Amino acid sequence: MKKKFLISLDLDGTTLKNDGFTIPKKNIEVIKKMQSLGHKVIIISGRPPRAIEKIYRMLGLKSLVSSYNGAFIYHPYGKETYKSFQIPNVVFQKIINNPFIRKYNKAILAECEDLPYLNTSSNLIFVNCWLEFASAIKIGDLKKCQRDPNAIFIETLPHIEYEKYFVALKKFGDFVSFNVWKNVGINSVIIHVYPKKINKNIACSVVADYYKIPQSNVIAFGDENNDYEILKWAGIGVKMKNGNINLKKVCKYETDSSNEDAGVGLMLEKIINHSN
Repeated sequence: MKKKFLISLDLDGTTLKNDGFTIPKKNIEVIKKMQSLGHKVIIISGRPPRAIEKIYRMLGLKSLVSSYNGAFIYHPYGKETYKSFQIPNVVFQKIINNPFIRKYNKAILAECEDLPYLNTSSNLIFVNCWLEFASAIKIGDLKKCQRDPNAIFIETLPHIEYEKYFVALKKFGDFVSFNVWKNVGINSVIIHVYPKKINKNIACSVVADYYKIPQSNVIAFGDENNDYEILKWAGIGVKMKNGNINLKKVCKYETDSSNEDAGVGLMLEKIINHSN
């Protein structure tokens, strides 16, 4: 019997070209072929659902998806939640009311599954967090948000070092982890705050159990540090040619081509053909 694989795809810098929208034709062709052969193909991305749905449809997927780097697992058809890892609202409220964070944020975005809450208008966070694709946005005082967020994004002020925000966030270290998500503007960053110990490999293990596919039959593609855990955990971790060099030590393979040149599709064909 031929092996059945769970194929986990990162999007930015991996499945997509550098414009963040275009999928190389070879990737589409191979991914659709993998599904026709009975393999499960999933997306696990830092993106919110609103920035994944079109890509999901273009790839012809019918599987579970994970947004916010593993914190929200759902099925796009029917908008059904399968697993949601969240920051308790009481902790969220304490974070946004921390004196330093309250005074020195350019904007704060709380992602609650498929509904974003934003404290104030900011072009940088609007564009970088794909808010233009949101069907609804709650804008205003975040004290009115009574939901438990899957992720919080804090846009820093340009004259304040991001390490100072980290000092403030460390007070909530029993509940959350955090990192620099994107460099934006001049000397500004967007900090990603997420449920403690949640990452892509946690989501992938949940989905693998759901589809009853062993860890040894998981193939994961990635390019950046937020892919480190899943690439290490997967039976077959694949680093993108254009990826962070730190990933090489935990990966079995590296693609021959970059994300611009269908590195995912070309390498996936090789792996599947070799395994069977």
